[in-house]
Amino acid sequence: MEDHLLERLQACFRRRASLAERAGIEHWATASKENLAQYTDLRFMDIIHQVQAHSGQAEIEDTVRILHERIDSRSTIRRLHRTVVWLGAAASLLLMLLVGSGIARYRETNRWISVTNPAGSPVKDFKLPDGTQVFLNEKSSFSYRENRYSADRTVRLDGEAWFDVHQDVFHPFLVRTADGVAVRVVGTEFNLKTGKQVEAVLERGRIELLDSQGRPIVVMKPGQMARVSPQTGRLLSLDEVRTSQYTKWRNPYTVYESISFEGIVRIIEEQYGFHVQYLQKDFEDVSCRFVVWKNDSLDDFLQILGTIIPVEYTFVNDHILSITKKY
Repeated sequence: MEDHLLERLQACFRRRASLAERAGIEHWATASKENLAQYTDLRFMDIIHQVQAHSGQAEIEDTVRILHERIDSRSTIRRLHRTVVWLGAAASLLLMLLVGSGIARYRETNRWISVTNPAGSPVKDFKLPDGTQVFLNEKSSFSYRENRYSADRTVRLDGEAWFDVHQDVFHPFLVRTADGVAVRVVGTEFNLKTGKQVEAVLERGRIELLDSQGRPIVVMKPGQMARVSPQTGRLLSLDEVRTSQYTKWRNPYTVYESISFEGIVRIIEEQYGFHVQYLQKDFEDVSCRFVVWKNDSLDDFLQILGTIIPVEYTFVNDHILSITKKY
């Protein structure tokens, strides 16, 4: 392999290559099986160097295990031996440059940033340094790397989050859960929830679920929901679902296609803390489409209700609301 190609690969791995350069590397890597094997070996060795410099012992062991799974023949070992020599020299040169500009600053930009969303809090919406969009539900915590140029796109989740992953074929996006199950992504939209079961719902693209040892569990298609046991790493179910039912929590509103007046009263009591007095017989035949915005005040809610159902309302006190039907 020529030196200029190695330099371009190194730039691509470290996210310093232009879009045109990355397209050229992708074309070269997919031109033959030999090119793809060389690319894969170089990529693994580059990951090991980064893990050694900026991660803990557990992550180092995990990366080495994955690499060992790739070494399945002597020819691969000989090829890896040649690449280790070059990558070792390249890593040494990179570290020398980092010392010149401040290695402490470099490591600081690769630190883990944590986001926590306590119970009862509104959904948090933010973008990661690589452009990936994340919605974090309540009672959830999330961690990611601060450096936008890092080749490692691993994040950590405990709870529930929805992702719109920025596509990068050279740097797959990996979500690790506290239970050990992981999701490997290139570019897609999906929902992930941890707990007694790990639940993944795929809206667009393609994702692969992995067990705690990095072994594949299932490859999902859009419109599917998978449930996995974090204890055994086994697939419990894989079903076709209406994905919006599992991702609507991230929207600032909830749509009820056909809700009874009793259901509307329940929303008022649960969301606003008021007890509602009304004559049930006056509203037995009421069924309507209703949109509830999470940040609306009770006055806003009641005004919208009045445009759909002819009602009058009175605040009896700070905790009781009376609603009557207009005739």
